Amino acid sequence: MTRLAAALVAPSGILVVSSCSHLVTADDFAQQVSRGLTDADRGGRVLRAAGAAADHPHHAALPESAYLKCLTLHLD
Repeated sequence: MTRLAAALVAPSGILVVSSCSHLVTADDFAQQVSRGLTDADRGGRVLRAAGAAADHPHHAALPESAYLKCLTLHLD
């Protein structure tokens, strides 16, 4: 997803990528986004890493409730 989307973003552009899968951890998501940028031969930096808003809380006893992940990237 990131590889394909990065090709459409102009230099110095912004790319927002998100996941709503509880099977993908935040670390795995960030690694896959990084891999996608590398595969697209693009560099970038994370401007913001986010998850669910306060109205959608993560329950400590239910790790799968932390399924929302979002990265805002500034691409080179």
